[in-house]
Amino acid sequence: MSETPAVREETPPETMSVLDHLDELRRTIIWAVALAALAAIAAWFVSDQIVDTLLRPARLAGQSSLYFHAPMEAFMLKLKAAGSVGLLLVFPLILYKIYGFVLPGLFPRERRVVTPLLVAATGLFYVGVGFCFFVLMPMVIRFAVSFATDSLQPLLSAGYYFDFAAKLCLAFGILFELPMVIFALSWAGVVEPRTLLRGWRYALVAIATVSAVLTPPDPLSQVMLAGPVMVLYLGSVLVAMLVRRRRRSEVVDESPPEPPEDPGGPSGADGSDGPEDPGAGDSPREAASGPDAEGGSEGDSSWPRPASGTVTRRDRHEGSEAGEEDPQMPKDPTDGGN
Repeated sequence: MSETPAVREETPPETMSVLDHLDELRRTIIWAVALAALAAIAAWFVSDQIVDTLLRPARLAGQSSLYFHAPMEAFMLKLKAAGSVGLLLVFPLILYKIYGFVLPGLFPRERRVVTPLLVAATGLFYVGVGFCFFVLMPMVIRFAVSFATDSLQPLLSAGYYFDFAAKLCLAFGILFELPMVIFALSWAGVVEPRTLLRGWRYALVAIATVSAVLTPPDPLSQVMLAGPVMVLYLGSVLVAMLVRRRRRSEVVDESPPEPPEDPGGPSGADGSDGPEDPGAGDSPREAASGPDAEGGSEGDSSWPRPASGTVTRRDRHEGSEAGEEDPQMPKDPTDGGN
């Protein structure tokens, strides 16, 4: 006797409860904080070189050295510099860890969009920070110290200089994410690219307002921030228009084809409607019980009528009562008259 093959039971995929998600989020946060702390500790050992690099924009503006006015100001400057540089170095790894936490909840179609979007957003953030530090900072410092006179000499504080540079670089890094934000909103169908292009005047006012809030209170840094961001805004709108057009073409290509039409029409090759069958949609009883049915009286639709030329028992009975001969009954040979 042959053995019956064992039926392999498929185990359903494991689902995580709310507490499991919270526990996974807690581990992700702890991992990110620990990584940032290790990077800051490693950067502390090269903090002198980091501070010397941070002073490069001031030297380009003619300030050879900075000063600290509090006993712990130099120590705090090295600590802030080590922490900031360490966080910038491991920021992609932290972002990758957070993305790994969110990734299981995304559909494959969303992953194909979110993954390159996240990579481009990270690159734009570093581009904004680098543009601010290497291009904008020397111009801003030079503009600020140009107001010095013989009786008013600049004496830049190291702590104030670092805070100024950190805020300005962070503002540029955040606002350089504008193209990715517009691209994501356009891809999701939240905003229309043509609407954003028509409202460029309102966008200019909004960008100038945000630049004034994020940057120090000097007009040069605000203009230098608002100008590139406005260019990025217009470029991202054009990219969003191309993406929206491509998406629409993909939707048209994926739509099911329409069924082919009969060139001869429903009734024949000439396309004209054929004669209608009066009883095509009726049951045999309804078709035979109409007012035009042969052999029946109007309004009597209880039984189906026989075909034309057929004599029924009821007809014979009615004919005998009326004194008529039955056409189907044989005649009596003894009857000689009728």
